[in-house]
Formats: sequence, C-alpha cells, structure tokens
Amino acid sequence: MARIWLKGKKDLAELPFKRVITSGCGRGASFRSALDIEGIKPVESSLSIEPADILHLTKEFQRCSEVYRATHGVHSASLCDTKQ
Repeated sequence: MARIWLKGKKDLAELPFKRVITSGCGRGASFRSALDIEGIKPVESSLSIEPADILHLTKEFQRCSEVYRATHGVHSASLCDTKQ
C-alpha cells in the first residue's frame, strides 16, 4: 500500500464507500470503505522523488522487462530508490 499526499484536502467521509477504483486496466476495484485507511501509521521516510524521475524509472523498468516489451500489457511491480 502506498499513501500519497496531494495538494488540497478531501474529506474521506465524502468519498464513495464500498468501492475504491484501483489500477487494473480500468477494471480494478476494491470493495471496502475509504475510511478503512484511517488509523494506518505512516511510513517514516525522507524519500522525495520528482515526477520526471518516476517517468524515467518507469521507462527503464519497462525496457528491462522482456514480457512488457513483447506484449505491452503485463502487470508488474518494482522497488527502487530515486535513481535505480
């Protein structure tokens, strides 16, 4: 799970309940309450990454993935720091 902070606040009580759309090629959904994330302790980290670095790392990850290069439609995941 990743917690991402965005500019501007949203009241979780105003978000839809029981269905949160996830990354799944437009078909992913988790049927839970958005309030279920309340009380989860944040990960302590000083990591900060620029959007351009995310794009670079994504392209590099795709370049290294033989299945992605062959199909352009595979689900995968990676762990990285800001450079690799």
